Amino acid sequence: MTELELKRGYEVLPDNNVRFGIRIINNSDYAISDVKVILDYNESLFMLEGSEIQKLGTIPPAVPRTAKFVLKPLGCIHIKKRLQQPYVTKTICGSGTP
Repeated sequence: MTELELKRGYEVLPDNNVRFGIRIINNSDYAISDVKVILDYNESLFMLEGSEIQKLGTIPPAVPRTAKFVLKPLGCIHIKKRLQQPYVTKTICGSGTP
């Protein structure tokens, strides 16, 4: 097992915004301090609500912390997600977009 695990996930909200999360799991025996998550996203596809930097502070051993970001699509985007065979594809559009 690695001492630091990073996981990511997303959820499409009812208004077609995308909530994107980055989870940090500290599997070490020591606390990790001054943790910051910086989101690098495509500004031609999304507008970010809030800051692209989230401060998670100190993460003690065996305690997961999640940074959550809300992205607003500027046009239509296609999301391909593999749940099982075959892929599931979903299209989401920002407000004012057909």
